[in-house]
Amino acid sequence: MPELTGHHAVGTAELHLIDRRPDPWQPARDREVMAPSHTPRTARAAHARRG
Repeated sequence: MPELTGHHAVGTAELHLIDRRPDPWQPARDREVMAPSHTPRTARAAHARRG
């Protein structure tokens, strides 16, 4: 993923998601995906997201 740009601080986390159904390409394994998550780090930015 490219670096985030902008003036506000952003928190990031990597989510490792596992679906217990068999992977269609490798039936002996569960389905897995890594997903990035980005959230505002300031209280003001977090409040703005909630409305």
